[in-house]
Amino acid sequence: MFMTTRLIFPASIRFIFSGGVWLRAMLLGTAAVLRAQSLTGHDLADLGSLASGGSSAATDIDDAGRVVGFSQVSGPSPLNHAFFYASGTMTDLGSPGFVSTAAGLNNSGQVVGRVFSLTTSQGHAFLHDRGTLTDLGTLGGANSFAAGINASGQIVGASEVTTGGPDNAFLYAGGRMTNLGTLGGNYSQAYGINDAGQVVGFSNITNNIRRHAFLWENGTMTDLGTLGGTALGGRHSQARGINASGQVVGFSQDVGGMGYHHACLFSGGTITDLGTLGGDESEANALNDAGLIVGASDLNGHTVRHAFVHWQGAMYDLNTALAPLLSNGITPGFTSLTTALAVNADWQVVGIGDYFDGTAHHPQRAFRVSVAMAPPARDWTRYVTGTITALVVAIIASLLVVGARRRRP
Repeated sequence: MFMTTRLIFPASIRFIFSGGVWLRAMLLGTAAVLRAQSLTGHDLADLGSLASGGSSAATDIDDAGRVVGFSQVSGPSPLNHAFFYASGTMTDLGSPGFVSTAAGLNNSGQVVGRVFSLTTSQGHAFLHDRGTLTDLGTLGGANSFAAGINASGQIVGASEVTTGGPDNAFLYAGGRMTNLGTLGGNYSQAYGINDAGQVVGFSNITNNIRRHAFLWENGTMTDLGTLGGTALGGRHSQARGINASGQVVGFSQDVGGMGYHHACLFSGGTITDLGTLGGDESEANALNDAGLIVGASDLNGHTVRHAFVHWQGAMYDLNTALAPLLSNGITPGFTSLTTALAVNADWQVVGIGDYFDGTAHHPQRAFRVSVAMAPPARDWTRYVTGTITALVVAIIASLLVVGARRRRP
């Protein structure tokens, strides 16, 4: 016959080794092991220029990674032409005697922008589709421009209503350009449209002094407001992009009274100040359907500007994340990325950077880069230290609790 022996521990020891204390210690230790997620990047590409050593800018990107923008072309008086970039090749969409810029692109490869005639000194919105350039006309004035296009081929932009008069936002669909009106003032411009046909931009309000971001849907233009503030701050806001969920990004004067612009998110009736990278001003230019926001921000006052990515409440400096990919100014490559203008579903970002070709710096050069959020890193030293510290604290607290219980009458 076997005898069993039961070990009897004092109450204080039993309490210490109870599940509650150990669980709290393990949870605190686990919290210590997880570092904050970080932004990473790869495949930073210089998209080049239509002219040797010329400047360029990437303004939009589709989900296949194709890019549009504008670039200098060769000639005695360098001019900009719209371009389409795919499979490593930059194609000139312009024509001699005209200045052009491409501003928007959809997944069908349709491109929109503006073409300006050096002969007539007038510029019109255009659609470039499978090699054919179509003049979209105007709302009655001499000039217009197109800024965005959705999957259905609906196009937004702005046009003079009368020659020399103020612009009004337009929606172009089915061969017809429709005036979207204003928020009560005489001026408006549209910059973005999603696949549901929701349009965003900005408009003068009634007094024609302040401009507010707007959302236009089914014939109604809604004032998205500003961040508020004092007499100098909070008077202006602007919407630049909208995603499938109806989230809108742009910028607004901040509440500090200095009139500085801060990148902001308009969502669900709330305006969120996205802040800056440490400087005075910032602006958000685009976002994808996942909610990844891109733009540009000052670093210190107004002296230096860097491209940023904003994700889940945090703004990341694209230059910090891509530091290993940047040039030191001795070898060819981008020395800094100054503005991010668009982002696609695969988190490919395009914009403008400062490029060194080995001989000279080009302060405006088109780039494309892939970014990702790295998961929290594990630091086992911090885990062990955190767990031991948490356990010691839990033991002391447990002893105090047991002691207090014993002193009760």
